[in-house]
Amino acid sequence: MKPWLALIPVLALLVLIFGFSAQTAEESSQLSGSLAEQVLTLLYPGYAGLPKSVRLPMENLWESRLRTCAHFSEYMALGFFLCNFLRTLRAKFRTEKDRIFILTAWGTATLIACVDEWFQHFQSGRATQLSDVLTDSVGALCGALLLTLLALLLRGRHHHQRKGN
Repeated sequence: MKPWLALIPVLALLVLIFGFSAQTAEESSQLSGSLAEQVLTLLYPGYAGLPKSVRLPMENLWESRLRTCAHFSEYMALGFFLCNFLRTLRAKFRTEKDRIFILTAWGTATLIACVDEWFQHFQSGRATQLSDVLTDSVGALCGALLLTLLALLLRGRHHHQRKGN
């Protein structure tokens, strides 16, 4: 795969991530709150008929969970695609060591998470949270590890098929 092609999903994710961070607190809360309400409506029949005093704590809990899942999955995808991009540059790195790609993708994504949280601080009503950076960092590491595992499995399968012929 050409490196510039592997860079496209990385850039698309960066636009998505920074787009979410550019939202005001009100816009962000409205989006995640609406999603939490939809999830609760699907999971709990009769949810809409419950009193607001019962629904509100449930929505707040689910909104928090969904935000954490969103942070993790955005950065898992970023770690995955960053690692893939770095692997396309294998000849430039002059290495076969997968850990170089994992650590570089993880470190880069963690740095992006720090910049993203800092950027978010300047949006109306938003704050910088270390817990978000940690969630992002763990997600990025999982994504880089997942890509490496898939690459190893495919490499082993390809080697096994060539050996069998």
